[in-house]
Amino acid sequence: ARETARVVATPEQAVFVCHSAGGLAFRYYAERKRGGFERAVFLGTPHGGVGLTQLKFIVDAGTFFGDLKFGLPEAIQRAVREGTRQVTHDLHADSLFLRYLGYDAALASRYEIYCGRRFNDLEAVGLTAAVAVVQRLLAREVVARIEQPRWKEQLGRLVDRLELPVEVADGDLIVSVDSASLPDARETTITRLNH
Repeated sequence: ARETARVVATPEQAVFVCHSAGGLAFRYYAERKRGGFERAVFLGTPHGGVGLTQLKFIVDAGTFFGDLKFGLPEAIQRAVREGTRQVTHDLHADSLFLRYLGYDAALASRYEIYCGRRFNDLEAVGLTAAVAVVQRLLAREVVARIEQPRWKEQLGRLVDRLELPVEVADGDLIVSVDSASLPDARETTITRLNH
């Protein structure tokens, strides 16, 4: 709200273009703080949250190990600077933030939604089948060969839960079409673009 007041002479005439979680920040400004705007364009905004946030620790670990090339102290400093990334917690489908944000049908009529569906139906079926094949291979070639019962059980449970995320099968690889959509939006356009 402060930044809008600083750079926009008439906020009620401003068009906001928001990408990803930036769209949620805008909705907080418009819906909870009642900030002025003419309309908003959302690009891949996860209005309904995302399920991929549980994979963030893998990305963080990869980044940390990549940063080790700068030395252990630098890798630790970079990780600490990044912090816990609260936004990751706020993007879960049932997060406190998304519940607090709620939904305003009157404002939704001033929203334009652009979301991605990277794969067509045939491609999505093929990817789903490939994940099922990998799941069977992991169960047969990896889990079955583990001798330690506890490890075998834990890895077996992980393999059993392996599935193609909806964000990939029916989304832009990060946000699903369903999550990016909002009822009562002025217009929703589905593209083949990645997030």
